[in-house]
Amino acid sequence: MKLLNSTGVRAPNSDHVEVRQIYDSVGLKPITGGSDDDVLSTPTLQDGTDQRKMKKKSEENCGSIGVVSCRNRVNIGTLNVRTIREHYKRVELAKLFLDSNIAVLGVQEDRIVHDEEIRIEKQAKGVHLVTTSAWRNSRQAATGGVGFMLTQRAYKAVSLMKSYQGRVFLISFDGNPRLTVITVYSPTEGSSEAEAEGFHECLRGAISDVPALHLLMVVGDLSAHLSRVDVNDKGWYWHQTQNRNGGLLRDTMLEGYLEATNHRFQKRPNKLWTHLSDGTLCQSQIAKDNYHTDPSESTGERVRECKEALAESYRLVEKETLSFKISQAENAADRCKNKESWALINDTTGRKSKPCSLAEGGSAKGRLRNWKAHFVKLLGQPPSVPDQELEIPAIHPMQSISVEEFTRDELVEAKKTIKEGKAYGNDNIAPEVLQRVDMDEIIL
Repeated sequence: MKLLNSTGVRAPNSDHVEVRQIYDSVGLKPITGGSDDDVLSTPTLQDGTDQRKMKKKSEENCGSIGVVSCRNRVNIGTLNVRTIREHYKRVELAKLFLDSNIAVLGVQEDRIVHDEEIRIEKQAKGVHLVTTSAWRNSRQAATGGVGFMLTQRAYKAVSLMKSYQGRVFLISFDGNPRLTVITVYSPTEGSSEAEAEGFHECLRGAISDVPALHLLMVVGDLSAHLSRVDVNDKGWYWHQTQNRNGGLLRDTMLEGYLEATNHRFQKRPNKLWTHLSDGTLCQSQIAKDNYHTDPSESTGERVRECKEALAESYRLVEKETLSFKISQAENAADRCKNKESWALINDTTGRKSKPCSLAEGGSAKGRLRNWKAHFVKLLGQPPSVPDQELEIPAIHPMQSISVEEFTRDELVEAKKTIKEGKAYGNDNIAPEVLQRVDMDEIIL
């Protein structure tokens, strides 16, 4: 039985999915893609080796180099990595990628800025990281960036790579059926309407470039909440309301004859606050700023409406969290996991929760003042010196240490302290050489 917090889904049954009515020219259309646009389609290598012969030999050694087939199960995933600029993070991601038995992984928000339109970086055990460049915001911080992590087999099957405005990245694979995967990083719900619509226009253009007979998958961070369209919609949805990005996503799916295969994405219980990313908080902040610039009755009413909408969102999240915990406790009880059941009950009811300590003071400034008084009393008062001009006698007498060049007598005395069989010093000269070889003139 599939758990509710699992994001793994099967590919849709082709009997229930409409085929996109687009002309298929076996490869991508020459105008929008093909050998001229493919960064991997150079006919020969630098040493003159024919890539077609190498590809045929590779096929003979390891069979068909296609990614998907009707006989074998293939895992294709997506992950918002939240930055992999550092090399060690990319190495760690490649290790987890191999351990997860994934063939193609769509990567978003890698925040890797480079000059190339598409960069290919080889990792350990044949894993390849293909990325488009991220961009910089007004504070010159790296933002966005999409790409793919591919196994060696998937990389050999690549026939086309194409970037669309930085947020959309398309990659096609040879095989039967031919596979095309598009990874995307959508603007957030708080972005402008024009930016969100521009992103979906770009995504629709990328989808229209894919021939109809290709198996098409769109993966990525879409920042969208999908819910029931009407009472006749019998699908299972995690969200109760649809946000703006969700509406744009539905329009894109209708235009491209696509089906959303995963409505059940759910974060961990301690991350459920991200379900408030439907723009309510952002709209409340905008209304508050407008009220400060124009403190009229209408703007004040708008602030109160946004605050109430925010409170309602919090209440909805709390209700969903409580329902989820109750279902978990019932499931644990059915499996006779009493310890797990009581842990969920105690966590839900707060029966064994520790009280939260708050410093007294009546206000933020009062609490800070009390904290300062507490630590001053705890760590003691600063030392009091009666006379700042008091002369403190030196504990050690002044030593007569020469700062001139070394003399022969000093060198002879130093050589007497050298012990043979010890490690080299900073000069990389063995102690035996200094003891037995007459190098005094050279050293001095």
